Formats: sequence, C-alpha cells, structure tokens
Amino acid sequence: MPPEVDEMIQHVQRLPMRQRQALALRFYVDLSVEQIADVMSCPPGTVKSLIHRGIESLRKEIGYEPQ
Repeated sequence: MPPEVDEMIQHVQRLPMRQRQALALRFYVDLSVEQIADVMSCPPGTVKSLIHRGIESLRKEIGYEPQ
C-alpha cells in the first residue's frame, strides 16, 4: 500500500538537503539532469547520484521492494 501524501512529505523532509533539491528539481519542476546540474552548480554525475540515493532512501523508508 503506498504511503499517504503527508507521510511521504515527512520522509522527503528527512533526506539530506541536496538530495531533496535534486529530487524536487527533477520530479516537481521537471528539469533534466543537465539543467539540474546547472542550477546546483555540480556535474551531471553528481545529480544522478543524488537522485538515485534519494530514491533508494525513500524506498527503504516506505518499505518498497521493486519487483
């Protein structure tokens, strides 16, 4: 069962700031990895890593196991 929106917001708020920024820019603002790299002044590889680690942390928090 997916988490409620309020619960998910709490999980996201517990992520490190840069992971939250990268996730928000990717999934809320819908920027590309390259655009996020420009906004955050970091290499695209760092953005990919931040997004990946943020998603993995959220998956662990909510107990989601991909099939």
